[in-house]
Amino acid sequence: MEYDKDPRAPSHGTSSGRLVAWDPIDQKEVWGVDQLFHYYGGLLSTAGDLVFQGDAEGMFIARDAFSGEELWRFDVRSGVNAPPVTYFVDSQQYVTIAVGWGGAQG
Repeated sequence: MEYDKDPRAPSHGTSSGRLVAWDPIDQKEVWGVDQLFHYYGGLLSTAGDLVFQGDAEGMFIARDAFSGEELWRFDVRSGVNAPPVTYFVDSQQYVTIAVGWGGAQG
């Protein structure tokens, strides 16, 4: 089976990803992080200038929204292909994420 006739396309099973912070005014990448797989979970950005993402390797990561610097990581022990969410209870903010394989890549 041929997936893409374009010779620049990655071979089947070899695709990877990249998390990119894009400046829409200047039309350029501000920062980027190469990722081993192309099917990582969605993102959550906060008013506190954080970007949260779960990944296919089982890590939940917080980054600085301006630099992309990794600030925190937690091993959730399974792949993540859902976006994080945040909510408040009794004036305390929480971040949560659904963990486990499922969906298109599961």
